[in-house]
Amino acid sequence: TDGEWHVHGGDSGYTRYAPLDQINSETARALEVVWRRPAVDTSLHTRWSDLRYSNNLRSTPLMVDGVLYASNGIGVVEAFDPASGETVWVQDLPFLGDDTPRGAANRGVAYWEGDGENRRILSVRPPYLLATDLDTGQLITDFGDGGKVDLRVFEDTTELVAFNYTSPPLVVRDVVVVGQAMEDHPRTKENRPGYVRAYDVRTGALRWTWNPIPQAGESGVETWLDNSWQYSGM
Repeated sequence: TDGEWHVHGGDSGYTRYAPLDQINSETARALEVVWRRPAVDTSLHTRWSDLRYSNNLRSTPLMVDGVLYASNGIGVVEAFDPASGETVWVQDLPFLGDDTPRGAANRGVAYWEGDGENRRILSVRPPYLLATDLDTGQLITDFGDGGKVDLRVFEDTTELVAFNYTSPPLVVRDVVVVGQAMEDHPRTKENRPGYVRAYDVRTGALRWTWNPIPQAGESGVETWLDNSWQYSGM
């Protein structure tokens, strides 16, 4: 009861709190392992016998209607039973093809239910933002291009831009917000800005783009020494 966890941070305020009290200072000593899951479902090992992945599994599952949803060791979403650990589904990503995929777990996924219909899991497996049917694990084909949005595509250039991101998307009403991982290093100081973008959660259409670096005439631009806002990325 009250164990649902629909947002990566517990709720929209990221309080990371659940009102569960079965485990407390009196009962913690009696805890025993009930089940374990591998970092990648065994079906993926069957499909790709040489599959490899990092031991840095850092994914926080969501719990919706008694099912857990999480990014696995290569960034593919898996749904599983919290009571038994048994797999419900593994996200179907047709674009992976036959070659053994590479990837890493990200920190989590997002959930959107809207009006109660077309519920979906939103996830980022670079370079794509993906919308997956909550019940089947299939991509929702009317979202973006067959269920995916290419996050290498930016409005200010015709070239594909390298993209990486390890955090879960953020769902706010009917938009899904995605940031960008940037290197904080002198050798990358002239990188492109790390834009934050919002997409329509139903269609995948771009809603808006925000540049965290103030531009000419914007508040705070005067704090950038020697007009470094003109060339700096962050």
